[in-house]
Amino acid sequence: MIARVKNEAKALLAPQIADIFLRCEPFFQPIFDLESTAVVFGRVALAGDAAFVALPHVGARATKAAIDAAILAGCLRESGGDP
Repeated sequence: MIARVKNEAKALLAPQIADIFLRCEPFFQPIFDLESTAVVFGRVALAGDAAFVALPHVGARATKAAIDAAILAGCLRESGGDP
């Protein structure tokens, strides 16, 4: 499997990127998204990592936190002072 990945990297990627694959020992790990069925319980609302699985992708946590904050701000704004 690793030899196949390295061969495909050489064939399909820019040389600078393919070189990364050729110099390392890639590993494979399944990544699953999980969305909570409920995030509000009475007067408590889960947000960020408490509400959703944090993805291990580089930079994904910061991006997800920023999106969550923007959505929360919008919801609070639209609540008319009664979240």
